[in-house]
Amino acid sequence: LFNFNSFLTVVLLVICTCTYIKMQFPAILNDRTG
Repeated sequence: LFNFNSFLTVVLLVICTCTYIKMQFPAILNDRTG
């Protein structure tokens, strides 16, 4: 069954991971976008 709490936890984890990657590798993200 679909668990909404688990879904929210995964979403928060992904957001934190993306933020961490942006902080660690800004040059890579800049190269991708531009």
